[in-house]
Amino acid sequence: MKGTCLRCGRNYIRLDRHLQNKKLCEAIYMNIPRESILSNYNENYEKFILIKNGSIDKKWKCKNCGKEYVYRTGLSRHKKTHDGQTNIYNTTNNTTNNTTNHNITNNNTINNHIHININYFGEEKEIDYSTFAKLLNGNLNNLIPGYVKEKHIEMEENRNVLIPNHKNTMVKVFTNDGWILAHKTSILKEILRGTVESLIKHINKRSDMYQESYKGEIPIEKTILFRKIVKIKDNLFAIEDNINENNTCKEEEMKILCELVNGHAKVIETMKLIEEQMQLMI
Repeated sequence: MKGTCLRCGRNYIRLDRHLQNKKLCEAIYMNIPRESILSNYNENYEKFILIKNGSIDKKWKCKNCGKEYVYRTGLSRHKKTHDGQTNIYNTTNNTTNNTTNHNITNNNTINNHIHININYFGEEKEIDYSTFAKLLNGNLNNLIPGYVKEKHIEMEENRNVLIPNHKNTMVKVFTNDGWILAHKTSILKEILRGTVESLIKHINKRSDMYQESYKGEIPIEKTILFRKIVKIKDNLFAIEDNINENNTCKEEEMKILCELVNGHAKVIETMKLIEEQMQLMI
């Protein structure tokens, strides 16, 4: 059955397969049992649309990341992802100069504040809309690896995966336990899964904007881009189905691996800055 999950809001070619996953999706819109989604789909879908369009207010907001929920239980479950998270390093280094070095001619106290925020693996900050639009206008074959590059390499706070070369079977990821070793295969699968889910979310938002702006009648000059969006969406759904069925997606995983290996120097640079900060704190 093709449809929308009333809990997480994502569209699926096989909604029934999504609902059979061992890991229950996050209740962003409606906190209802998975069994109720199919049994009372039409009735619940009407309420889902009201919630999605803002006709029903989301009263519960996470103070850490700003996500909003209709039900308090949804917020409570989400808050567990932040429990024990301390990923902001604040270092203050106070030094006093009494010489003319660095063009300072009198006694001054210099305060150097270094702030580096590294998000835990799986809790990365999302790319902004303008970056997504740039990816959308590029080569479709580079959409997934391009997204990974923008999110995990270009955004300093998301540099939480270190893969120095293709040969390593183990990689380093940043978690609430610090930098730990993990199997490369499982990490690439997780990154691919998260990438596909995020891209589908962006695509849905873009599609909704088109539908709302043009009331279902897409202008001729916009049809090419709209068809491109539909094609991307179908491709992403196909990849998502393969992931959910534990099928291999070697081509996409290899593209992701190449981007992470190519950008590993920037990750090491960030790691060194954190180490320097920790030394200053001792």
